Amino acid sequence: GSGFGKGNPASNLQHVPRADSYHGLVFASLSAEGPPLKTWLSGAAASIDNLVDRSPDGKIEIVGGCFRYLHDSNWKMFIENLNDAMHPMVVHQSSSGTAKRVFQDLHKETDAVPFELEMLAPFTNDYGFFEKMGLTAWKYGHSVTGGKISIHSAYSPIPGYAEMMVAAYGEERVKQIFAVNRHNTVVYPSFTLKGAITSVRVVKPIAVNKTVIESWVFRQVGAPEELFTRSITYCNLINSHANLVGPDDWEAYHRVQAGLSAQDAGEWISMHRYKGQDHALPDGTTESAGTSDMVFRHEYDTWKNYMLHNGVFP
Repeated sequence: GSGFGKGNPASNLQHVPRADSYHGLVFASLSAEGPPLKTWLSGAAASIDNLVDRSPDGKIEIVGGCFRYLHDSNWKMFIENLNDAMHPMVVHQSSSGTAKRVFQDLHKETDAVPFELEMLAPFTNDYGFFEKMGLTAWKYGHSVTGGKISIHSAYSPIPGYAEMMVAAYGEERVKQIFAVNRHNTVVYPSFTLKGAITSVRVVKPIAVNKTVIESWVFRQVGAPEELFTRSITYCNLINSHANLVGPDDWEAYHRVQAGLSAQDAGEWISMHRYKGQDHALPDGTTESAGTSDMVFRHEYDTWKNYMLHNGVFP
């Protein structure tokens, strides 16, 4: 046999010193020391709260498997891309921009927009839109784009969903839940989520230039099936093996990886946009304009801390 099993503990997986869960999501650490999970999540916990709160029953469940795909680049490129608001309106012209132009050419006589286009079109919103989205970062490297607005803000309502939510939570609470419009939440360094389309991604580095991404979609228990269908459609269009938007980013990752590997590559990469204009709050939260490089600086400060000080944060 394989040798795996309770009768042969020497063949078991490595023991995990610490593990905890938050709303059913399990987090594990290979370090015996560190802050409690809720403390470590800091402001990113609110994104998980909102993801779960969007279910009338206050529960999420995994239905089916995951989209799993390989990037020929370092894991940091994927993480940095998520909350970079300077690239979408340029990089995604080949997907989002094309989708808008084709639809306009083929459907000039209608105002009805399919939800596939509702998902694709905002990727090429202008700089002003992404600037207003804003960036927020917390201790331990976590960050989020958006808050009051995001690329998901203008989706058409799903029939019956709001009524189900009001019946479960009351009108005022539902207004609070739907007022949260976060785009990408990065739980640094290896977990990302989107509340509006109920999906998470897990980042698994396997080499300095190779990264596996796992994309999972949740069903919000008690919500209309159309909401789950929309989330699946979003991930097919944007977070899957053969999606439309991802190849734009993958091409950029490939070129950056090749550039950094070049023999004559420079020693420094500019991350100075809006430097000195961050807004630090008393609780340790940092806010900035949506197109700032603040989150990159924040992530590399965190990475340096993990490398030099074993994650002991001041």
